[in-house]
Amino acid sequence: MSRRAPIQARSRARRESLLDATASVLAAEGSARLTTTRVAEAAGCSVGALYAYFDDKDGLVAALVERYGARLQEAVEGALAGPHAGWQEAASAALDAFSGFYAREPGYAALWIGAAWSPELVDAGRRWGEALGSPLGAALRGFAPELDEARAQRIALVALTLVSSLVTLALERSDPEIEAEARQALLAYLGSALDDRSPGSE
Repeated sequence: MSRRAPIQARSRARRESLLDATASVLAAEGSARLTTTRVAEAAGCSVGALYAYFDDKDGLVAALVERYGARLQEAVEGALAGPHAGWQEAASAALDAFSGFYAREPGYAALWIGAAWSPELVDAGRRWGEALGSPLGAALRGFAPELDEARAQRIALVALTLVSSLVTLALERSDPEIEAEARQALLAYLGSALDDRSPGSE
C-alpha cells in the first residue's frame, strides 16, 4: 500500500522520483520485472528508503495509477475546453489528448497492456471512465442542448470505452493506422448517437 503523501517539499520530491522510477521500469522492462528492488535501483536509493514511502509494489502501482488518472483527466478536460467549432472537432481533440497521453507516458501504456488486470486496475478504469465521462458528456450537451444528462453520460462512457480499447489495440499491435480507424469509429458512433436523440430513442 501507499503511505500518506508527505507534506515536506523534499519528501514529496522523493516520493515523485520513486513514481517516476516505477514508470520508467514499467516502460523499459514491463510489469513482470517490476519489483521494489528494481524501482529502488532505478531511483538511486535503497529499498529501505523506498519503504519509507510505500509498503510494497502494489502501493507503488496504486500511487502511480492515481497520478496517471489525475494527469489524464487534466489532459482530456483541457482538450475539451476548446473553443471548438463543433462536436466533431471536440471529439477529435479529446482523442488526440488520450492517444498523446499514451505517447508521453509510456509507463501508462505498459501498465495497461502488459499487466494482468487486477481488481484495483479494473476499479481504476471504472473511476476514470466516470471522471472523464462527466466533462465529455457536458461538452456533448453543449453542442446538443436537448440531450438529457443521463443519455449524454451514457454516450460519453461508450465513446471513452471505444477509444480506450482501440488506442490500446494500436499500441499492442504497434499499428498507428488503428488510431485512424479509432477516430473514424468514434466520429461515426457520436454522429449516430447525436442524430438519434429524440425522447423515444431511449
